[in-house]
Amino acid sequence: MKYLSFYIHFKSYKFLLLTLSILMLSWACGADDLPVIDESIPLTPFDKPTISDTPNGTGPGHWDKSVRAVSIDEQDIIILTPAMDKIENNFSQLVINIPLIDKRTGEDCLTGMRATEALPEKTVARILDRISDKGLSFDQVIVQVDLMTPDRTSLYHQCLEESGSSGASFYVDELRRETLVAFTGLARLSEIDKIVVGLELNAYENFDREGNINHLWDYVNLVDMYHDIYTEIKDLNDDLKVGPSVSWSKLKLNTLPAIAEEFALELDDLLTLEFGLRRSVWPLLTKNGEKRADFVGVSFIPDTASPPYLGTPTPEDTDAVQQFYRNLSLLTSPPQLEMPLPIAYTMIDWPTQNIGSGGQKTDYLIALKQALSNLSPQWVAWRRLSDIPEDPPETSPCRSVTSLGHGKDFCYAGLLDYNGVPRSVWEEFTTNP
Repeated sequence: MKYLSFYIHFKSYKFLLLTLSILMLSWACGADDLPVIDESIPLTPFDKPTISDTPNGTGPGHWDKSVRAVSIDEQDIIILTPAMDKIENNFSQLVINIPLIDKRTGEDCLTGMRATEALPEKTVARILDRISDKGLSFDQVIVQVDLMTPDRTSLYHQCLEESGSSGASFYVDELRRETLVAFTGLARLSEIDKIVVGLELNAYENFDREGNINHLWDYVNLVDMYHDIYTEIKDLNDDLKVGPSVSWSKLKLNTLPAIAEEFALELDDLLTLEFGLRRSVWPLLTKNGEKRADFVGVSFIPDTASPPYLGTPTPEDTDAVQQFYRNLSLLTSPPQLEMPLPIAYTMIDWPTQNIGSGGQKTDYLIALKQALSNLSPQWVAWRRLSDIPEDPPETSPCRSVTSLGHGKDFCYAGLLDYNGVPRSVWEEFTTNP
């Protein structure tokens, strides 16, 4: 329980947030530079931001084949044969999205050989074999491993014999050991070029879970565990690229409003953004002045009911979309590094609850590409290659994935329908510059 001693009672949440910020910022300034705590006024560790606004995106922002990555999992295998030409003509990279442990049995946890067979090393090997059997090959293979269930209510883990599943948090040594072993096993697969650790790591700050675990504090343990994963993988294979993935929406809609309220800052103030980056994103990327990431992944699955969309992928205030994504490139530039890290778009989708809403995905993607057009990602991946059938209901693969915590929107997240026919968003996603 590496950081259990961090659990200290403070008079107010303000002190909890401020003290965590100071601890995680100690690498950026000497001990003598830390602010004096006065509980009568809100404080930040900075008087003014050290970052500057970046330009808005301009132009259509199309991506060429060299950066487009096709997301394929076990549910997509059935449509690979009819879709082969489409895939080969439009994608150069492969993305495999998997959970840390594949619990398709629906059990709370697995142990022994059953757990071993459900780990990424085994799951990815099976998927790669089936893709190869179809005659497909790619320039790069990227594996994106989610640490949290899709509904963001629990962590993926094997059975925790020492602490029990109710203690599943990142300060638990057993969970940390199992997670590290899972990633080092995955790193031994020679076919892999890049590993993404987590798909929305910063979502853990606002973890939707009951219990006595303070996730704001436990985020420090998550950062430390990620650093261990990075170091262990690079020791095994320095050519293998490793990085975290975070959610821009979680940063903008959860982290920054909390910081603005706590320290009496304006939500759109650059100081608020810098504080948020220093607390939840930049600590992942460096440790003791050294790089701990080869890239920064960003997922783009918005809260459709929140700003700037407010229920529509094409809001009347188009400037609001541009402003929402402005400064996203600052994610990649922690102050300890001389050069920005490469950026990747690990997962994009406009979540919908039925197949008839497919046009919304296209509208969303058009606006998103324009907002991001000033950036040059290493790869760009849509959420899924194909939809998942929901008929007949009693045996539907859609039913099986929703039972694992996916929302029904996951079943309609494909670029293709479940027969391999392109949806309208396919055309927009694969449009060349």
